[in-house]
Formats: sequence, structure tokens, C-alpha cells
Amino acid sequence: MLSEEFNLGKIQKLCETYGIKPTKKRGQNFVIDPQVIEGMIKAANLNAEDRVLEIGPGFGVLTFEMAKIVKKILAVELDKKIVQVLATKLPGNVRNVIIQQGDALKLSNHKIVELLGEPEHYKVVSNLPYDITSAALRKFTEEKPRPSLAVFMVQKEVAERVCAKPGAMSLLSVAVQYYGKPEIVNYVPRSAFWPQPEVDSAILRIRNYELAIRDFDEKKLFQVVRIGFSSRRKQLQNNLSAGLRISREQAVSALHSVNLKSNIRAQELSVEKWVELSKSLSASL
Repeated sequence: MLSEEFNLGKIQKLCETYGIKPTKKRGQNFVIDPQVIEGMIKAANLNAEDRVLEIGPGFGVLTFEMAKIVKKILAVELDKKIVQVLATKLPGNVRNVIIQQGDALKLSNHKIVELLGEPEHYKVVSNLPYDITSAALRKFTEEKPRPSLAVFMVQKEVAERVCAKPGAMSLLSVAVQYYGKPEIVNYVPRSAFWPQPEVDSAILRIRNYELAIRDFDEKKLFQVVRIGFSSRRKQLQNNLSAGLRISREQAVSALHSVNLKSNIRAQELSVEKWVELSKSLSASL
């Protein structure tokens, strides 16, 4: 049973045996609550044909449970000692798990699908180290080939930022929501981990859009978005005027052309409004 194999005592014993000291720098917080693992698997809606990338598998608590369901798993772990443990604990009859030591963020998505043996469809399921959360979110929403679905354990505050609505938007939420549909599946208390982190977490699911639903140059769009968020306290017209080197009148005219008020701020715009505004400003880009 999952709860028997990966309880707190056994994880602590593994760390002691192999001389592993979980570090805050690497975000090494191991899940010790089996219900959390079950929740992540359920959120990913896994089936027998799925191929899955797992970043930072730790001691394999999530890995080995997913292996019972899916076709193949690529588990990429940075810590060499933990890779040793994983290789030792991998049951002999489990032949659908590839363990690779290294930095998953340095693997191209093309290399990932090559290792998984699937040219198009794959999923990412991971208890992400907190310090790589933003980079991982960007990589698996922006870089092609994108996973069809990603389930990440992230800080509660990050999950809420990603899923923000107009009025509380950020550069991160615009970037993720442009490429996919994020949702918080469940909140996870800090007591579900060892060592216990200083913050609570959340299971974040992102369904990436399969087709290009936008019809505008992404580079131009995010040029405008970055300029828009360059100074959150300022009105958007001021940021656009300074960042694009256009007059304030031109900035206001662009806002009005897409039915936005002249005193609006960046955090109030939806993704759709950013696309419309970028099109209106295209001559200035």
C-alpha cells in the first residue's frame, strides 16, 4: 500500500541511510500524505496510453503509483543521491519508468517527447521544487511541443496568481492563460510534506490549448504585456507611452479603440483584451 511504503518514518530512514539532507535551496519537500498523491493522479486523469514527464520524483512515491496506470514515465531528478535511491527501489517488474539524472528544465521539449517515444501527446505531473515553479510554468506552456495537460504541486500563492481574474492579473497569469486553461484542483496543507515548508501548496492543473486559438504574433503580444506590467502602480497609458515611445494621446487612443478606459491599469485586462490592444498597437511595435 502507498501509505505503508512511503510514510514519514521510511522517508526519514532513506535520507539517513543514503546521507541525504533535504535542502530548502532545491525545494526538497517530500509528500508524506497518500491522499495528496491520489489527488494528483486523479487530477491528471491518467490512462493506459499516457506518457508522463515527472520533474523531481524524489523517492518515487508518485512515480511508482503512476507507473501502475500509464504507458511510460520519464522521471528526471537533479539530486544524484536520490537517483541512486530511485534506481534501488524501482521494482524489477516495472519496465515503464525511465530514470534520468539532470535538470529537466534544460531538456528541450523535443528531447522529452523523444525519450517518451511519443511525437505529440504527453503529460507533465510533478511536485515542483518551489524555486523552479515560474520557469517550469513558462517552459510547459510556451515551448513546443507542449504537453496536453500539466498537473503541478505549487505554492498556494503562485496557483492563485496563475488563476487570477481581471483585476488581479499579472505577467505570469497572462502568460499561462494565453496558452491554456489553469485551475486549482485542491489546496494542500504544509503538514502534507516533510520537511514541512513555510507555506501551503495547491494542486494546479493546466489544460493547454491544442490548437492555435490566437491569431496574433506572440512576441509582439508579450512585448506589450511586459511593458504594460513594467510599473504596476502606474496607469497603463503611461507605461505604454514610455515603453513604446509613443505619445500619451496615441496610448489613450489605442485603449479607447478596444473599449478600455484611459485610466485602466495592467492588472485589470483579460488575456483577450491584451490581444486586442496589441493588435491596435501593432504599428508601434
